[in-house]
Amino acid sequence: MLKEAINSVILPVMDDLINAIYSMAKANAHIPMLSRTHGQPASPTTLGKEMVIFAERLNRERRDIPQVEILGKFAGAVGNYNAHVAAYPDVNWPHVAYQFVNSLGLSFNPHVTQIECHNYMAKLFHSFIRFNNILLDFDKDICGYISVTKAGEIGSSTMPHKVNPTNFENNEGNLGIANAILDHLSMKLPISRWQVVEVVSRDCIIVADDSLPFGSPAAERRVNISSIRCPKLGNPRRDEKFALYAREARGNNG
Repeated sequence: MLKEAINSVILPVMDDLINAIYSMAKANAHIPMLSRTHGQPASPTTLGKEMVIFAERLNRERRDIPQVEILGKFAGAVGNYNAHVAAYPDVNWPHVAYQFVNSLGLSFNPHVTQIECHNYMAKLFHSFIRFNNILLDFDKDICGYISVTKAGEIGSSTMPHKVNPTNFENNEGNLGIANAILDHLSMKLPISRWQVVEVVSRDCIIVADDSLPFGSPAAERRVNISSIRCPKLGNPRRDEKFALYAREARGNNG
């Protein structure tokens, strides 16, 4: 699901953005402007040169993203093959698991707990954060350029002498929210409780949110290719009289 979202949605959008900025750089290569240091006029530069810097920075981060291995597992409740061997003792389960996971287009991780340990997700999400930070820097610079060039545009109903760069300002807020969620996921997902992760109450709900950082609700629906659903808390069979397997360990209380 994550691999498909990256290849089908996220990388194409990144490519479109980078190409658009490269086009801006080429179209404005001859436009002179004053560069700024500490907010003050400095040496001359060109608008095209400043734009190509952002395109190159974004492109470097984009190239790193496909290099992150998307891992998968096929083992038992705590990452072992106990039940597998009990059911079919003559099967080479590590080999079968390797073949099955690779058939899904994933890299096999044989050393796991109840879940694949999600370190690759942390690495991947930090790549997104770095990309977003560069884009945030781009937004701030564009807002600054707009603030000193009206270009004959009226952008405010009450103050027609100024222009409101609302698209870029809104994007700053969206990128900030996305980075906060990505950073939380990067720190939360690789951590389990001993060999068994508490899937129902914690990890699955966090994983179900991994479509949120990638944009607006419309973009989220695009990322949500396989209909990620937030699981219900608890186990519907927990209160059944004989469903002891569904009960939490509560010492002598049963």
